[in-house]
Amino acid sequence: MKATLFAATLAVSLSLFSCSALQKYMIKQSDNPPLTVKPDVARLLIIRTSSSGESMNYLDGKAIGCTIGKSYFITDAVPGVHYLMGKAENLAVMRLSLEAGKIYVIQQTLRVGFWSDRTSFEILTPKELKHEILQEKCRFVVFDAQKAYPDLSEKDFQESKEDFEKEVKEDPSKYKSTLGYKGLSQLD
Repeated sequence: MKATLFAATLAVSLSLFSCSALQKYMIKQSDNPPLTVKPDVARLLIIRTSSSGESMNYLDGKAIGCTIGKSYFITDAVPGVHYLMGKAENLAVMRLSLEAGKIYVIQQTLRVGFWSDRTSFEILTPKELKHEILQEKCRFVVFDAQKAYPDLSEKDFQESKEDFEKEVKEDPSKYKSTLGYKGLSQLD
């Protein structure tokens, strides 16, 4: 009983510590930007709809921003195949085929893990996105370029990518909804 209580207390403490550790990399904005597409790039919108926890996110191993509680950020990417990764206690991976002139709306979820939160990705519909921004008041944040957050090591990026591709081969149905995600031309 004491060991279980100690482990739970430690997990909560580590989770709270990690929450404050990554927030400094994001700048809260006073206004939400228009959620529009750009003709020459793909736009990736990553949102956290719950209020606790956070995770650093990477595109092809490069740090792109952190989802702190009830927030979202947008990053632009060149069209093509990319790997979105979220790092918490685990390293979640999502492969996306990004097209110019489209926006891709990804919800990042966090759930309690052993030592800290565990993360995963899922697709969010435009209706769900609008609800989270307008009704649940998710706020827009921007990655602070002045505070360089380390990218994933090439080794970690490659291993995670290879593990993901192996899982897709073993059970493609598990990733059907995300691998087939075509993005949106508009959000209305």
